Amino acid sequence: MERMKTLALLATVGPMDGSEEAAAKAGDLAAFDLLMRQYERLVLVTALRLLGRLEDAQDASQEVFLRLYKNLHKVEKSGNLSGWLYR
Repeated sequence: MERMKTLALLATVGPMDGSEEAAAKAGDLAAFDLLMRQYERLVLVTALRLLGRLEDAQDASQEVFLRLYKNLHKVEKSGNLSGWLYR
């Protein structure tokens, strides 16, 4: 039940036009923060389904975004980010 409450509290940010992704690739931390906010729910829910515990899912989500930050230059084009995150 607590897991459902947590999921219900997660806010989402509206879709972005791709310029934020380009800015994040250029090193703009505010743009990267917007990317994280856009995808945090998708990443957390996916991790929660796979791991079953909120604490583990939060740790995994943090690791995903750390890896994204280090490898953002490998994401080839806009729109491919969600696929990269899922893998």
